Amino acid sequence: MPPTLEGRQRYRRRLFIAGVVAFLGSFVLFYVALFAVGARAEAALPWLVAPGVVGFLVASILSTLPRRVQVALDGHQLIASWRKQPLAVERVTVGRWVLGGVDTACGLAVHLTGPGGRVVIGALDHDGEGYRLDAPPVRATDVDIAAADLDTLLGALGIVRDRAPGPLVVELTRSSQTAGGALGMMAPWFATIAIVAAFGLTIGLTGIADRIQRAPGGPLVLGGVTLAMVVVGLVVTFRRHGRVRLPELALQVTPEALVLVRPGGEEVARAAWSDVSAEPRQHVMHSRYGRYVIPVLLLSIGGNRLAIGAWHHGLAWPFEAPRHRSPRHLAGAPWWPRLVEALHARGAIRGSARS
Repeated sequence: MPPTLEGRQRYRRRLFIAGVVAFLGSFVLFYVALFAVGARAEAALPWLVAPGVVGFLVASILSTLPRRVQVALDGHQLIASWRKQPLAVERVTVGRWVLGGVDTACGLAVHLTGPGGRVVIGALDHDGEGYRLDAPPVRATDVDIAAADLDTLLGALGIVRDRAPGPLVVELTRSSQTAGGALGMMAPWFATIAIVAAFGLTIGLTGIADRIQRAPGGPLVLGGVTLAMVVVGLVVTFRRHGRVRLPELALQVTPEALVLVRPGGEEVARAAWSDVSAEPRQHVMHSRYGRYVIPVLLLSIGGNRLAIGAWHHGLAWPFEAPRHRSPRHLAGAPWWPRLVEALHARGAIRGSARS
């Protein structure tokens, strides 16, 4: 049996789900009470809803507190300290681990599947080079371990890494941190607000609302319809937010040229290195927690220009670069230093920008 590998759990999904269930359950309890005893239930609203709200807040906080865990492999039995039973591994797939909120790759995720369920083990800053990436990208893992430990684990499971160096490919994901990205993410919720407002205005102007309010059980029906529309809007919004955005472009670094392609391989732009230039910029954000700086490159490939960045404070330029708005596309942090080095080695970067 190989030595136990130390890891860390950053997010406990089941605990968070329990908080969401408690929150929604408190509102269901209120409406049940409203149906059973009528208007008298309104006085008990704080006592019925407050426990669910508190439970949700507590579960949300606890689910994000990291904790140390251990994993070990005994043959094809995965022993994890947080699981009651070992997992008999029958299928192993490898994919990207992406950063929640921006969906740029931040590491590698290994999916171990068996009769007892699935365990996803990740490694931050692992570029995945040499592995076949078949699994869909994920925003969260059950545990993350060191990159070298992940390679050891995969080797023990019979997943061989191809050490032959290939061309550098840097995937680019549309940023959700721009105005357009944020608007697209929240569009279903804005539509829900507009529909609920139009519904209320319509039944109010036509007198339908008054007739419903006077009817037996009318307020409950009206409140139920409104709540149903809000719930549907929330579900659609969360489902949209829950879908991992896939890269829409990629940079291929070849000895002769820099090529911009779409996921299917269609070329968008190609330019010899003499026609490639990159200007360092920085995007600066301020919050009550401090100043956050990410590196940006204004990349010109022939006649095509695009702004790309890396959502990682540790990759900020070691000098004061001119400021730029949030870049439209983001590269994964594990690939950013290699891209900068490739551009620098071919004289494409103006100024000193070695990261």
